[in-house]
Amino acid sequence: MQPGPGTTLMDAGERAPDGTLAEGGAELRRRRREQRRNRRRYLWLSLLLRRSWDWEVASERARLTGVTVGTEVRLHSGVTFGGDPWLISIGDGTWITSGVMFINHDGSLIVPAAVAGDRRRLWHGREITVGRNCFVGVRAVIMPGVHIGDETIIGAASVVTRDVPARAIVAGNPARVVGSVDELVEQLDSWAMPAGWPSDRSQFKDDAAMWRACRALATRNPS
Repeated sequence: MQPGPGTTLMDAGERAPDGTLAEGGAELRRRRREQRRNRRRYLWLSLLLRRSWDWEVASERARLTGVTVGTEVRLHSGVTFGGDPWLISIGDGTWITSGVMFINHDGSLIVPAAVAGDRRRLWHGREITVGRNCFVGVRAVIMPGVHIGDETIIGAASVVTRDVPARAIVAGNPARVVGSVDELVEQLDSWAMPAGWPSDRSQFKDDAAMWRACRALATRNPS
């Protein structure tokens, strides 16, 4: 039995082989009430996100499905966490952009299982860990068992099939290392910015104000 929205890691980990919760009586009833509340909250947050996307609301909705989400994580629209969201962990300050897909179990195992006549190993989820201050590009696919180190960049549409070391830049299908964040840092000083471009974000009230100023400069000085 696959837990649905609102099932936490603790709920999923304490299920009996027949799919029911191992505890009984009052504890079981309490768990069910909590799951119903979480499902209602999940649906309410989903409605809010339909009207106006908000990273904090998106993170809270992901937590309700069982994903471990750090602080200041930015989840964009269209991110999916597969059938085992409680196996996914996202570190502080990480950006997960639109359409990123986490796959934490291999459904293709149904074929060899059917050939061998043995379905006992069919459902085999594997953990996925994304470190701190990472950036995962649009429509990247993170495969089962992958661990991504801190401060890494995953290119758009990459298919990540193996672990990624800290501060690496990877891209492609399958993803491979194409550079390092340290090399990128060394290049920053050589990048010429348009005249008047803000150099210190602290002068703005918030990110929205900074981007409005940048957009106005870009409009007045098109490249």
